[in-house]
Amino acid sequence: MTLRCSSLTIYLLVDSLQGKGASAVLLSAALALALLPLGCEASPVEHGCASDQDCPPDQQCNTGTGRCEYECEDAEDCGIGFACEEHRCVFECLGGDLQCPDPDGMVAICGTFCVDIYEASRPDATGENGGTDETMATSRVGVIPWFTGNPTLMNQTAAEAACQGAGKRLCTVQEWRAVCRGPDDQAYSYGAQYDPTICNSIDTYCHCSPYPGC
Repeated sequence: MTLRCSSLTIYLLVDSLQGKGASAVLLSAALALALLPLGCEASPVEHGCASDQDCPPDQQCNTGTGRCEYECEDAEDCGIGFACEEHRCVFECLGGDLQCPDPDGMVAICGTFCVDIYEASRPDATGENGGTDETMATSRVGVIPWFTGNPTLMNQTAAEAACQGAGKRLCTVQEWRAVCRGPDDQAYSYGAQYDPTICNSIDTYCHCSPYPGC
């Protein structure tokens, strides 16, 4: 820890007197004590973070910088349809009649933004095969979602390209949370209890090959 003062830094003073005898060291100590009332303060130590659990309750982890940060300082940090309350982005249902470009595969959320109803799938996906066409992401019922078998192949860049190919974009963190938790901020968008029959989930499709006995 470094003591920083309004006039000079103590450790520089001590360093400049090293090797000049005991009297010089005593002098430096006396001067250091004399400087303490001038505004010396301990520099705060910044701790890195790997997840939100490493941060105070009112902050979240920026995994890009490894620092704990407030989610927002004002409404502009949250986007349209959200307010910044106590440094947290809160969804505000604007209402209105918002027409989604893909009415069969998208749904309007409180007249604020549209989101895909179904998990992203390849254009040539079927109920038995995930397909190979990666030109764009589709939102269709009854087909196998976009599964790669290699998590490194579905990164941020690939996901953005798949959305852009369909004339869409990735959801923001705030939009994703609003859709997942619903207007009542529940554990799931459809209620408080998990229902495996509602969404395309791990319980809906199982890639058992090459383990047919699973």
